[in-house]
Amino acid sequence: MYVMLRKTKESVFGLLRRPYSGKHLVALIGAAALLIWLVFLVAGDYPTFRYRSEPNLLYLEKAPDDAENETREIDDLDGDIMAADIVLFHMHLIPGPPVDVPRTPGQLWAWLADESPYHVMMVSSDRNLSHFNGFFNWSMTYRMDSSVPTPYGRTVPLPKDEYIYTIDDYYKLKQKNISLMGSNCGGSNERYTYLTELQKHIEIDVYGGCGPLKCEGHFYTNCDKLDDYKFYLAFENSNCDDYVTEKVWWNALNKSAVPVVMGAPKHNYQKLLPPNSFIHVDDFKGPEHLAQHLQYLLDHPAEYQKYHYWRRRYRVLNEHGFFQSPVYHMCRLCEALNYNNKTDQRADLEHFFDSNEHCYAVKKRD
Repeated sequence: MYVMLRKTKESVFGLLRRPYSGKHLVALIGAAALLIWLVFLVAGDYPTFRYRSEPNLLYLEKAPDDAENETREIDDLDGDIMAADIVLFHMHLIPGPPVDVPRTPGQLWAWLADESPYHVMMVSSDRNLSHFNGFFNWSMTYRMDSSVPTPYGRTVPLPKDEYIYTIDDYYKLKQKNISLMGSNCGGSNERYTYLTELQKHIEIDVYGGCGPLKCEGHFYTNCDKLDDYKFYLAFENSNCDDYVTEKVWWNALNKSAVPVVMGAPKHNYQKLLPPNSFIHVDDFKGPEHLAQHLQYLLDHPAEYQKYHYWRRRYRVLNEHGFFQSPVYHMCRLCEALNYNNKTDQRADLEHFFDSNEHCYAVKKRD
């Protein structure tokens, strides 16, 4: 059985200088010819460094058969990869098809992506998905049909003995109306064009690099300035299947705001989010009609409160690593090593992660 042996809050750079023990099971290959091997014994507590440019090696340890665990320094990079039970390739950082990476016969290889298909392989010299066919056994993405699903968040039903029968009056608790925070002011879905039109009809506070308002620690620490808003505009940068990010899970639901969403098809949100918890832009002819609906809810507290009824029976979990939230990617991979089928598996990027097949054009609006 594969298990996590230790939890630590030490920074990844501190761990980089430490010896390690046990057999490595998971390797994460990044975007440089020279690999940086990084000891990391648990998937949690590394949100600040997950998207740095330094390629990292993450591994789990196998429960030892005896009490002793020899501690040693890394001395053979290729040998260490050959000894791994699974090698995990981060497609955001991979330099190209892994033709030169050594591999043991029967060894599991998996690819990881937590961005939409439009934004994978950002440093690769070859972005033709068919050229990556035949290398990988498992996929590991936010999509629920992945071999190892790692969504940004999850909706969990409460046990009956934890049901809540009286919830807070969120309309009274929230003193401000609508916010958005962003650093990437573009997007294939023209989200900021939509925002500009929406602002003609209703007031919106915009934080980050795409607006006049600032919040210290964007991405690395929580922005508590968003806590006081009734609505949060969770506009993704891509309209792709199951691509529902921290914008919804953290900036909206976790902060007890109602998410107004743009991105994946509505049925994806219905599958992933609590029932009757969000507003989808596709339900309206255009920004003006959405503004009218938001204003109606702002003028009718009881109608606004209905978007929080789900809190009586469900809770949401954030698992993306932004804003110092937990992240469980390596835990999910550990679970998969225990329970997934390990034989005759193939997970090609072509078709499965093709933007032409899993992303959608902007809906025409009045």
